[in-house]
Amino acid sequence: MGELNEEEMQYFLEGCRRFDLGRHWDSHESWEDLWILLKKRKEFNQAKIVQGLIQTAALLYNYARQKKRGVQLGWEKLEKKLVEVSSYQHIDISKHLDQIRVFFENVDHWSLDPQTVTLPLVDDRTYE
Repeated sequence: MGELNEEEMQYFLEGCRRFDLGRHWDSHESWEDLWILLKKRKEFNQAKIVQGLIQTAALLYNYARQKKRGVQLGWEKLEKKLVEVSSYQHIDISKHLDQIRVFFENVDHWSLDPQTVTLPLVDDRTYE
């Protein structure tokens, strides 16, 4: 995988910060801008991972609004994209998937707070 250029990194970091603040729709928007740039550069593997991150944000957004179908469809799509990825830009994708899976499994109860989810990092690193 290639390195992110300055503009791409800006969108990535903006999405991460927004996600960690519980602003899932806004993080979705930032990462979508990154996803578009990666596709233009033909960085399809990275684009797939970023699309999975976008879908995790969308799933939490739908969970907060108690949209069962959105949560279920979101999980089906994002799991396929991220299940074989261990980390990306210092984000522990495996742990992130575990966090998101809990919301999918809880979809009939709506008893979790998606605002508390933050991106798990590898080895106490930062994504910056």
